Amino acid sequence: MDDLFPAVRSVATGLLYDEELMLQHRCLWDPEFEECPERLRSVLERCRELGLMERCERLPCRPATEAELLMFHTQSHLSTAAGTSGCRDVEALQQLSSKYDTVFFHPSTYKAALLSAGSTLSLVDAVIDGTVRNGMAIIRPPGHHAGPSEFNGYCYFNNVALAALRAAQRRLKVLIVDWDVHHGQGTQRAFYDDDRVMYFSVHRYEHGEFWPGLREGEYDCVGDGPGLGLNWNVPLNGTGMEDQDYLAIWHRLLLPAAYEFAPDVVLVSAGYDAALGCPQGEMRVSPACFAHLTHSLMSLASGRLAVVLEGGYCLSSLAESAALTLRALLGDPPPPLPALLPPCDSVEETILNVVSSQRRSWGFLTLYDTYHPAPGGGGGGGGAAAAPDQHIPVVEYRGDPPPADATYPTIGACPVQSEEEKERYRRELDQLREDTDLTVAPCRLVVAKTHHHHPNPMNGVIRSESVAALMQGCLEVGGGADACQEDGITEAIDAVLEDRAVAGFCACIEPDGPAAARHALSRCQRLLVVDWRDSPLCVAPDWGLMVPCPSDAEAVVLTISGGGCEVVNLHHDQKTTAELSPTVEPLLSWAGADRIRTPLMLESPSPDVSWESGEAVALLTQLLLPLAYQLCPQLVLLLAPAVPPESAALAEHVTHHLRALAGGRLVVIGSDACLPPLLGRPPRPLPPLGAPSLAALANLRRALRRQGQHWPALAEMKRVPETALEGRKPSTYEPFH
Repeated sequence: MDDLFPAVRSVATGLLYDEELMLQHRCLWDPEFEECPERLRSVLERCRELGLMERCERLPCRPATEAELLMFHTQSHLSTAAGTSGCRDVEALQQLSSKYDTVFFHPSTYKAALLSAGSTLSLVDAVIDGTVRNGMAIIRPPGHHAGPSEFNGYCYFNNVALAALRAAQRRLKVLIVDWDVHHGQGTQRAFYDDDRVMYFSVHRYEHGEFWPGLREGEYDCVGDGPGLGLNWNVPLNGTGMEDQDYLAIWHRLLLPAAYEFAPDVVLVSAGYDAALGCPQGEMRVSPACFAHLTHSLMSLASGRLAVVLEGGYCLSSLAESAALTLRALLGDPPPPLPALLPPCDSVEETILNVVSSQRRSWGFLTLYDTYHPAPGGGGGGGGAAAAPDQHIPVVEYRGDPPPADATYPTIGACPVQSEEEKERYRRELDQLREDTDLTVAPCRLVVAKTHHHHPNPMNGVIRSESVAALMQGCLEVGGGADACQEDGITEAIDAVLEDRAVAGFCACIEPDGPAAARHALSRCQRLLVVDWRDSPLCVAPDWGLMVPCPSDAEAVVLTISGGGCEVVNLHHDQKTTAELSPTVEPLLSWAGADRIRTPLMLESPSPDVSWESGEAVALLTQLLLPLAYQLCPQLVLLLAPAVPPESAALAEHVTHHLRALAGGRLVVIGSDACLPPLLGRPPRPLPPLGAPSLAALANLRRALRRQGQHWPALAEMKRVPETALEGRKPSTYEPFH
C-alpha cells in the first residue's frame, strides 16, 4: 500500500469574517428589513460561545478587484454599484433600490459587497492551494441571486459564481451545492451550459409560486449543450420539510451524483432559511442536520470544501446552524439525530421527478427501472393513469414573474412573524439546543493493544508509517499480561461508549465480530454492525445464531462480501421462524421475514474479486445510510479485516460516512485502511466510477423493494418513463424578470 497521506496539505479550517464594513451595510428606510447586521453578529457570537473561532485559521478578508468581478458581471453593473459608495442621499438610494427585486443600497453597500466577493475568492484559493483543508466565509451581503447585470434578492455580486469561475479557470471541476431555501438563479445561469461545473440546488418552489418564482427553478431545467445533465434542481412544492427530507435528497440524488461527477473542489451556498423558525422558508430543518449535510460533502474532492454564507433570517436558528456547520468542518462528528422517518410524499414525488429528468445523463440512476408511457401520458398531467409502480412526472408552473419594467416595494417586503409565532419557535429552538448532544470526547481515538502471544498483531494490518505517526498520543487500552485480543476490543468499545474517546480501532486480521457485538449490546440498546468482507474467501458468521439480542434492544448487521450483501435485524431474527423462500432467481437472491441476501456482483466469487466503487457507492447511499439513519444507532461497529490495496480508498469513504452516525461513536476492527477518517483526514478520491453493472443494480433494486416493508426510509422504487428530457434554456434568462 502506498502512503495513506501522499499530499502535503494543511489540516486547518480557514475562517473569514469582517466586523466593520459588513456590519455597516443595512437598510436605512426599513428597520424591519431582515437582511441585517444582526445576522452576522449572531453567527459570530455563537461560534465564539462554542470555542470554534480559536480552532480555525483566520484568513484575511479583501475586496475583489475589478478584473475578478468582470469574470461574471458587466462593467455597467459594477459602475452602478460603485456609484452608490458613500452616497448620503437616502432618497436617491431608495429610488435606485426600487428598480430591483428585494434590494437596498447603503453608502457602505458597494465596499461590503466587494469584501464579500473578494473574501470568497480568497477562501477558495486557499482551499485549492492547500493553505487550509476547508473553510467557511461568514459574510454579508449574500450573492447567489445576483446576475451579470442585475442586483436581486439581497445580492449584489455573485460570490460563489465568481469563486467557481476562478476554480474552473484553473482547470478544476467544481460542484456547487446550494441549500439556501431560495433558488439561486444567478448561479444557475452562470454555468447552465458549462461542463466544468455541476450545480445542485434544493429550494422551496411551490410550482413557481414561491420567490423568485421563475420557471427555470423547475426539475426539468437540467442544463444545456455541454452542461446537459449538470444542472440539478430539486424543487420543494410545500413547506414544513424536515431532516429526513433533506437527507433523502442527499442520499438518493446528491451524493451518488457527486461521486460520479468527481469534483476537484466543492462550494456550498449555505443559506439557513430552511432551518426551523425562519419566516422566509417555513421549513423545519434542525441545526444539527446541517452538520450532517456538511460532513457528507467532506468526503468529496479530498476534503476541499468551501462554505459561503447566503441567507437565513431567524437569528437563533441561523446562528446555531452556521456554528454547527463550522464545527463539522473542524472535524467534530455531527450531533446525533433522532430516528428518521421516510421523506414526505411531496419530496418523494420531487425525487422521482428529478430521477425522470436526469436518468439518461447519470449511470447511478439506472437503478430505477423504466416503462414506456402510453400516448399522451407522462410529463404533462394528461393521458393514461399510472400503474401503482409507475411514476408520471408532471410540470405544473403556477408562477407569475413581474414585468421587466416593474417597480418594487422598498418597505414591508419581508415576511413578518407574529409575536406568538416568534415565541413558539423560540421555545422550540431552545429545547432543540438543549437536546442536541455536542459532547466531544477528550481523545480522538482509542487503540486496542493485544498481548504479545499474538505475534506482531499490527504486522500486515497497519502498513503505513504516516498512520503510525498520527496515532501517537491516542488512548491505548488492553495489552495486559493476561489480556487477549477480545479484551482489547471490549475495552475499546467501553472507552467509546463512556466518551473517553470519540472512536476506536483494533488491528485484527480475524476479528470475532459476534463477541464484539454481544459486548456492545450489553452496554447500549441500538447497534449497527457493518461486516465488510471484501474478499469472497472471507466467510461471514451466522449473526442471527451467534448474537442473541436483548428484548429491549435492536441490532442490525449489514454484511458485505464479494458474494453479496445481507441485512439481518437481530432482534426480529430471534422471533421469526420464517424459512428463506426462493425468489424468481433462487441462486442469486432470497428473502425471509427479516433478512435479505442479494448479491450485487455478476461475477462468480473468486480470490481476485473485490468491490467495484460504483456498486459500493450505490449500496452505501441507497441502502446502508438510509437504513442507518432510521435505526439511529448508539454505536457502530465496522469489521474490515482484509481490505486489499485497491479498495483502500473505498474503505476510507465507508468509514467517513459511518462517522456521521451515533455522534461519531464508531469502533473499527480490522485493517488500517479505515484509519484516516478516524484520525481527522478526508478520504482520498475514489477511482473514476463506472456505471454500476446492470445485474448489481437489479439486485439492489430488489433488495430495496423487499426491505422497504421493514425500513420505510429506503427508496420507493417506482418505475420512471423511458423518455429523455431535452435540455431547455428558459427564454426569460435576461433579465431575471
